[in-house]
This record gives sequence, C-alpha cells and structure tokens, in this order.
Amino acid sequence: MGKGKVSQWWTSVVAVVAILVCVVTYAHAYDKTSGDNVEKRSDIITIDKIKKERPAVVFLHDKHVEALKKDKKDCSVCHSSNDSKFSQEFKRDVKTKSLMDNYHDECISCHKKQNAKKGSNKILTPVACAECHKEKVTVVSTRKPLDFDKSLHARHDKAQKGECKDCHHIYDSKKEKIVPAKGKESSCSYCHTKDASKVQKPVKSSLKTASHDACITCHYKNKSASKKTGPIACAACHEEVNQKKIKKITDIPRMKRNQPDASLMRSGTKSLKNKMDYVVFDHKAHEKSNKSCLVCHHKALDKCSSCHTVKGKKEGGFVTLDQAMHDKNAKQSCIACHDQEKKDPKCAGCHEMIGKTEKVNNKSCNMCHTEKETAKVSDKNAKKIATRLLSSRNFVNKLYSLKDVPDVIEIKHLKDKYGSVKFPHKAIIKKLKDGVDNNKLTGYFHKDPGTLCLGCHHNAPVTEKPTGCISCHDLKKSTNNDRPSLVGAYHIQCMGCHKSMGIKLAKKSESCTECHKKR
Repeated sequence: MGKGKVSQWWTSVVAVVAILVCVVTYAHAYDKTSGDNVEKRSDIITIDKIKKERPAVVFLHDKHVEALKKDKKDCSVCHSSNDSKFSQEFKRDVKTKSLMDNYHDECISCHKKQNAKKGSNKILTPVACAECHKEKVTVVSTRKPLDFDKSLHARHDKAQKGECKDCHHIYDSKKEKIVPAKGKESSCSYCHTKDASKVQKPVKSSLKTASHDACITCHYKNKSASKKTGPIACAACHEEVNQKKIKKITDIPRMKRNQPDASLMRSGTKSLKNKMDYVVFDHKAHEKSNKSCLVCHHKALDKCSSCHTVKGKKEGGFVTLDQAMHDKNAKQSCIACHDQEKKDPKCAGCHEMIGKTEKVNNKSCNMCHTEKETAKVSDKNAKKIATRLLSSRNFVNKLYSLKDVPDVIEIKHLKDKYGSVKFPHKAIIKKLKDGVDNNKLTGYFHKDPGTLCLGCHHNAPVTEKPTGCISCHDLKKSTNNDRPSLVGAYHIQCMGCHKSMGIKLAKKSESCTECHKKR
C-alpha cells in the first residue's frame, strides 16, 4: 500500500471513529434512560388509559403522598372510599366529564395551587403538557412483588383473631354474591389471575387489583381509626430494602385446616393396573420447611389428585398425577423441589458432579415409593398407616468410621509435569458431613454410610474404601466424551466443587500453585 493510500486509509478510520464518538455522546446526552440519569423507584404508575397523541404519563405515587402529608391531607384527595372498599381508581365523575378532562382539571388545578404557595424561588410542579407527557422516561421501576409468606400470614391471622373471612371468600352462584370461604380457603390466584384479560366471570378483578383492594382498604380503615396497621405507600411493600425490614416470626403457629401430619399418596384410582408402590408423605415436615402452602398447593388447598388425575383433566390443566409429582421443570413437583435443594452450596459440590451421570432406576424410585400396594389400605386407615410408617423412619446421616482414613492424600500421578497436590481428605469429609448433619432431607436420602463419598467417587461402588480416580480415568488421554483424562477429571471435579460450594482459595489469583507445589 502506498503512502498516499495509507494516509487516506487512516483519515477514513479517524473520521469513522469521530462519527461514532459523536453518535454515542449524542445518544448518551439525550437518552435520559441511560446511566446515572435514571431514577429508580417502586411507586411508578403509568397513566395510559387515554389514547391520544401525547405519550403516557409516568406518575410517582409515593412522591404525591409525601407532598399531601406536608399539607396534612390524606388519600381522600385523589381516592374515594366507602364502608366496604377503598377505590384504587383516581377520583372522577365520568358521567359529567371525560376521563381526560377530569385528570387535567384535578391534577393541573392542584399543581397550580402548590405553585402559588411555593412562589417563584422554588421548584414548581408541572402544569404544561410536555412536563407530564414526556417523550423520554427518566425513571425505571424497581417494583418487586410482595411474597406473602406464612410469617406474614400468621401476623395477619393474629390481627384478625383467626377470622379468615375478611380475606378469603368465594362466589355463591345460588345467592349470587360473595360469601366467606369457611373450610375452603385457597390462594387468591385461584380466582384472581395475574393477567387481567384472563379473569373469568363472575370474578371482576385481576390478582393485582384484588390484593390492593383488600390490603389497602383494610390498612386505610385501621389507619383512619388510629389503629396499628400495615403500610399504604407503594415502596413500603414493593421496595426490596423495605421487604427485608418486615418482621419475621420464627415460631409460626400451624394453620388449622384439619390437615394430616402424614398421608399415604396413591394413584387415586382402584382400576389402574401396575400401580407404583405408595408414597408415605410427611406433610407436617414439608409444611414447616416451606415458606407457604403455595409451594405445593399452587392454587386450591385440596389434595393433588383432585386436579391431577392419572389421565389428566381440565381442572388440572391436563397435567397428569405422574407429571405433577415427577416433572423436573414444574416448580411444584416433588422431584423439582428436591433438585432445587441440591443447589444449596452445602450440597451442590457433590450433586453438581453426580447430576451429570446420575440415572433414574428402580433404586431411585424406591426411595419414595416404599409401601407395597395391598388390599388392606383404604381411605379410612391410610392416615394411620402413613403415621405408623413415618414413625419408623430414621433420619440420620450415616458415615463410615474415619479411624483409618488418612488426614492428607498426596496426589503424585502428574508429578512429571506438575508438583504433587496435598489433598486434605479427612477435613473435606468432615466438612461435608457438618453441612448436612441437621438436614432431615439428607438424613432420609443418604441411606448408605458411603453416600457422601459418591460426591468424588461418583462411579465407584459404595464401599468403605472406594477405588481412586485413576482406576477409571486414563493418565494421558480421555477415552471417550463421558470420561476425561485424569488431569481433566481432577480439574473438573475439584474446581467444579469449589465453584458450586462458593469456596474461595487463599490467594487472590487462582493460579496452579494454589494446589500444586512449585517445581
């Protein structure tokens, strides 16, 4: 390339770079939704019901509530209420005014009054169209749904003195009205769906609207009566930092719904041939260890087989009973829930490795399906049988004696290329056992005393002295895709375990000398 062409080429490059810099600078300067220009809030309400030529209005609810407090005013300035309901809608009379005119009259007149009080030396509230109907949005939502767990439920139950009717109700088609759901209490989402367009009659409101109607109405009434009550502001419930401040009850009383302590899970049909053996289900233990009943009973609190039958039916979304219990992708299934527990850092080091080679077999099934199908089992005695079988279980994490286990094992197989590795064998075994000792789930599923050993010796027989890695992994090369070489196996196993369990090494840089001696 000649000097003239080189000079021309560099000139073109510089020009392109200059244009890109200008474009990026321009975009950053005018796109107010980027970088530090963005304000993060959880109280954003988008007013978009009026479809006109102007953009939707981004309304900051809590900011207006704070402004009203300074003037010693409350929610009634914008919202109407009666004995039965606090209206979430903006106060308006749609019969005499259009929705747009009502918003404009109410909002602008209030802003003008505020400006008159402030004077010209202070920041004024908007009155011009473009000040509310903005092309560029400068706030983003950080709203987080409130998890109404059993701790929060227990606090409300205590405040309501055990009266469920104020929150739980059903529609009586004969009386054509809402009545208390005594004995049939279920999740709000059973009738009020998240998607407002999918709400079926006679239900009128979505889950969001229904929950705000119930919660805010109750809180607002108690606040007006000077009683101790819950919050009204958006951020108090939907800001993550505030959710963490919500007081947790450690000793939560059990809900009184005549639920069993133990149950015998069956197929739900007598005519089915080749049934699986029955599962003894510890209902009380699962109830205690989960944050709410919705972990399993995702809508109604009926038994699983009432919606999920052997063949599947409409009420259960045509999800069969087998799928409901075993589908790894379903949040409420037994298998998926147990798999999620394996991701705990204390368990992940072993299960991350085992999961890649684990196969489902009869032994796996028999861990849960323990009781043989017999004619002696009936609906009347199923609970008694389940209770008896449950009481005979032993939840102890067994382990072989560590008497003859060496404290340190020196790995020398690769010493011709790398320094040897001193592996703290006994310390690692003790660490794994300490992590699962008080875990009832592992106490049941870790039946063999060598179960913990399988985390590393994943394909070896369960014995007191399992074979080493070199018995399966070739020293120099991988034999197939499923079996890496010895060096690969060591690094996959060790580094994978450290990563899964969140173990940080001593030095900042995870170099080879963290484990290998220098040569």
